[in-house]
Amino acid sequence: MNNSQQLRIDFIGMAFALAIGQVGFEIGEFYSSGLIIWEHPYVFSHLFLGTYIIASSWVGWNRSKSKGTFEVFNGNFGKSFIILLLDLFLVICYFIIIKGVEKPYLNKFSKLDISAIIELDWSLIIVVTYIVWDVVSKLFDFDSEKFKFKLNWKQYLARAYQAVLCFILLWLMSNEHDKINSIDEVFLVDFYILLIFVLFRALKEDFKEDKKHTKVVLIKRLLFIFLPSIIILGIYLRIKFDIFLFC
Repeated sequence: MNNSQQLRIDFIGMAFALAIGQVGFEIGEFYSSGLIIWEHPYVFSHLFLGTYIIASSWVGWNRSKSKGTFEVFNGNFGKSFIILLLDLFLVICYFIIIKGVEKPYLNKFSKLDISAIIELDWSLIIVVTYIVWDVVSKLFDFDSEKFKFKLNWKQYLARAYQAVLCFILLWLMSNEHDKINSIDEVFLVDFYILLIFVLFRALKEDFKEDKKHTKVVLIKRLLFIFLPSIIILGIYLRIKFDIFLFC
């Protein structure tokens, strides 16, 4: 690994560290104001959602095998720089989700301020950015020395459908936002978004490894793909049609 690649890793790593540090700041402000988390569960669900998105994104970024992720910088106009900008924009989105958490210790706070608008809208923006990231890093490949341009459709389609699927699921829930009127429903929507990101990471994960027993692979798929999918469907039916799938 050369200095350019290490600099990229360190730079993005510091950005992620600042984002997760904001979670601690928000929790500290909450408890230092004498509030109890169980009286404001939506604060917990918002912050837990943000923490998972940041942590899972950090792991996914470090494990990414995309060609453009760790290639050497060639200036401000290359593919590597565009990917760097996308990575930084994602971290900014994570900041916004954390900063958007309701603050019940402020004098202007009221129950009407409790919602999942920021979480839904910015989760949509994050997933759209994932889609763009996949296009830039996986689909396009340009050799500037030989001046050859090609599209890696096979690699792209195998690794890009996950973000599109999660975008559809988030978009469906965002259309039902006017029906999310209670603290319990906000909590459910946070859980819905969390499971979508769990599903996204599980679909990206390669559970088939030589050293893993087939039962381990099956259990992981049941826990992280099948079960989240069923719960996502149940929460969506609960919000849209007031149907309780698990009753």
